[in-house]
Amino acid sequence: MAARKRRRGFGGVIAVFVIMLLLMSVMIFFFLTKEERLAKQSKWVRQVDLTESVTEGIEDYIRLARLGDEIDVKNIVPSIKYNVILTFKSKGEFDESLDQASYEECESLAYKAFEEAVTELVKNRLEASGRTGNPSELITETLGCDLATYLKENAPAILPSFDELNSSTQKSGRAETYLCNGNTLVIVESGEDPILYDKWEGEGNE
Repeated sequence: MAARKRRRGFGGVIAVFVIMLLLMSVMIFFFLTKEERLAKQSKWVRQVDLTESVTEGIEDYIRLARLGDEIDVKNIVPSIKYNVILTFKSKGEFDESLDQASYEECESLAYKAFEEAVTELVKNRLEASGRTGNPSELITETLGCDLATYLKENAPAILPSFDELNSSTQKSGRAETYLCNGNTLVIVESGEDPILYDKWEGEGNE
């Protein structure tokens, strides 16, 4: 009788163990399916802020060109951020790439602010000397081209090139954990700070 009870007890332990294995298998399958769904159906991006860098670049040019310091460049430069796109690879590996369209938008905003700052300083100089006229027209006449073109071709770069940014901010590795609440994804790597991504709101994302 005692031996029979022991066998039943042992059998119960085995049954519980088998059930636990089945549950773990289901959980692993669900996790892998979720990861695959994120990779195939959703697009994730994180933003890198260049506002401070662009502001400092414009301030450096104004100082070197001795155009004056009557304006606050920080009030002219808008928020300038570009997107880095997440790519899922096999076995938990991931990679990133700089979004070309967002970089071009950053470049446009940066040089528009650059042009505005220089134009404002020229305007202040004209007013201080008692001269009248449209500062933009005067700049174009003096330079032989519009100010935006001149600054892009002759002034020191106020933001890194596409390739420089792509290589300096790109992250890659193997994720240990994915945490997703629908619109936000967090990737956790061993020994690294968590990386936060937002769901891409552009066309083609689900």
